[in-house]
Amino acid sequence: SMSGVTSSIDYTAGGFWTLEYKRIFIETRDQHRYWSYMRNNITGGVTQCAAIIKQNGSAPIPGGTEFEYPAFSGSVAFSDGTTFAAGSVTAFVAADAVAGSGTVSIDVAEGCEFIGGETFAVYHPTYEWRTYSISSVDSVSGTTYTLGIRPPLRDTISVGDVCEFIEPKCMMRLAPGTKMPMEAEPPWHNSNATVALIEAFPNG
Repeated sequence: SMSGVTSSIDYTAGGFWTLEYKRIFIETRDQHRYWSYMRNNITGGVTQCAAIIKQNGSAPIPGGTEFEYPAFSGSVAFSDGTTFAAGSVTAFVAADAVAGSGTVSIDVAEGCEFIGGETFAVYHPTYEWRTYSISSVDSVSGTTYTLGIRPPLRDTISVGDVCEFIEPKCMMRLAPGTKMPMEAEPPWHNSNATVALIEAFPNG
């Protein structure tokens, strides 16, 4: 992974998601090579990638914290006292829905209540990873929520499909008119990079 990364996601670009990663700190040789690999493959805005959206703060996590920290079996932690980090939201599609629907039903097996504004992703059969934002909580029955979403569903969903809240993904490509600049800083093997992406669709 590359440290120092911040991201911002927006849904105003003509109905498409846009995403910008900033302050990507690149230091090691492998990081430099991976950045070059990514740049070589998505430059031109044709090749798609599943971009992770860092929106942990909006996830419906119990207690308002970002993660649970379970220890090893027998409650044994690392030598410095720290433990593993693990997501604490488990949610599934509770009813089939077709492309274009602005309402979905989600069952929360682990997590807390929805209030609106949460971001999640679903893997679709044709459009692959797509991101949605909860615009309204229409009804609640036990652990099942009927929710308004933006944008409307890009593709069909089925009962049991996983809803990813911790690190939602969306199929994206390099935004038109942009590149993947990498600015070197002293010592000169250190660099800060930026990339701007826009939602991509099959054959589009």
